[in-house]
Amino acid sequence: MNKEQNNEMPRGIRLFGPPGSGKSTFAKKLAENIGAHFIEQDDYYAQALADCGYARRLPQNMTKEDAEKFREERRKIVGPRLAELLQEAISDDGRFFVLDGAFTIFEGAEQLEHMFDGAVCVDTPLETRKQRIIERGGDDTEHIRRCTAKTTEYENGPRQCEDEWAERLSCDKHTINGDATTSEMVQEIMNKMPQLQEMMLAKQKNAGGKDGTE
Repeated sequence: MNKEQNNEMPRGIRLFGPPGSGKSTFAKKLAENIGAHFIEQDDYYAQALADCGYARRLPQNMTKEDAEKFREERRKIVGPRLAELLQEAISDDGRFFVLDGAFTIFEGAEQLEHMFDGAVCVDTPLETRKQRIIERGGDDTEHIRRCTAKTTEYENGPRQCEDEWAERLSCDKHTINGDATTSEMVQEIMNKMPQLQEMMLAKQKNAGGKDGTE
């Protein structure tokens, strides 16, 4: 269904969790199964940084205090632009969406909250997250180091921020087991959100009955 067929804003779900939680693989598989618009928030964050004149990495030789101030200033400027880009992408596509969100809640995120049918936390043990980061990192030791540090620090701040953000939402909130296989995760969220199961069945019917779950 496109925008011409539906004058209302599209609906969707937002997945969140730390690096290595498995949410990106899960989000892509879920979107494929139900015929939804998959949105990788990180791609739009990179565009928002560029639009606002910021580099991805912090300037070198900054003190810890200066780095924190810089991040806060950048967050306040880049966040609203990120919200605009995501809203445009959702509206332009017009389908139900699956948003793979970063584990920090950005400035301006409230602009999207009225579109959510659900907020889904992918809850994955720390050691599993670390192992996944190492496995997918290849020879990029610096990337592995940064992601491992982020996922280790997640419990000491970002998780509380996400929990508080999810608590204020009016939509349904769900937690799924990120230590399961991707197929098991998809089945778990479909059990918790029956409308997703209905979307998958409708997609299969439109495709002539072909099973898209595997």
